[in-house]
Amino acid sequence: MTLKGTRHRPAARSRGPSRLSTRALGASAELRTLTRGWRLRLDRRTVPGLPQREGKRQRVSQAEVASLVGVSLTWYGGLERGEINPGYSDAFLDAVADVLRLDCHERNVLYQLAAGRDAVPSQRPPALEVDETVQRIIDQSGVPAWCQTPAGDVVAWNAEAARWFPHLSYERNMVRWICVYPEAQTKLLAWETDWAMPMIAQVRAALPRWGSDPMKDVLAEAVNAVPAARAGWRRTPCIIDHLDDRPRGLHVPFQQEPVVVQVIVMDLPQNPRIRVMQLLPQEQQPSA
Repeated sequence: MTLKGTRHRPAARSRGPSRLSTRALGASAELRTLTRGWRLRLDRRTVPGLPQREGKRQRVSQAEVASLVGVSLTWYGGLERGEINPGYSDAFLDAVADVLRLDCHERNVLYQLAAGRDAVPSQRPPALEVDETVQRIIDQSGVPAWCQTPAGDVVAWNAEAARWFPHLSYERNMVRWICVYPEAQTKLLAWETDWAMPMIAQVRAALPRWGSDPMKDVLAEAVNAVPAARAGWRRTPCIIDHLDDRPRGLHVPFQQEPVVVQVIVMDLPQNPRIRVMQLLPQEQQPSA
């Protein structure tokens, strides 16, 4: 009913989301929308090594994602501009999926939209059984702890290790992650000398006893990704059985300052193919 002397006004339009058009469902538009959305859902506080910011907006920029992927801003930005390219390499798309923390379904959609093909199957190491007692030890340790094979495959870990190393959700080989992934260089202080080179030396020492084709693949990939290891492979060979107890620094999610740790390595007499690795936080601050 309209009161006398008043004028009927049409109902105001809702200011909700705009209507979806079929044009927005094309491959290019979907690639643009999804890659941007995946990036914006990242919380920079969970990406170790990124500069911390105050306030509620904790987004990760395109430039930061490109740096973690190990490509130029122009190359990564092509995805967020919806540029479809069958020439995108598996290595590039896998790195983008890892940095954006995509699950297996999202990863396959990225491949299909960006390159017009299905994702290559993820290569997971065969599972090794971990004794229940060992699992209880790492679960109750209170510090980041995991079980690792001579080739670097992580076969069991505790909640603290998952919190400190989110990459365990997509990369289960610690040697490959440390040496090959650009994000490791952001997270680990003195990346080459304190982390990458000692890990390579450990795998090299274990190769005569436990050598297999997958182990050789990991070692070759790691050496080729670390300049000092590649340059010194023949001239200054380095072999170590255990990581030494020198203080090592790294960035941890949700902590602004780096943490100094001592790496503790324990052999298991009942299963010589597995070692328990623990990171014990120290009091002193790391040197840059």
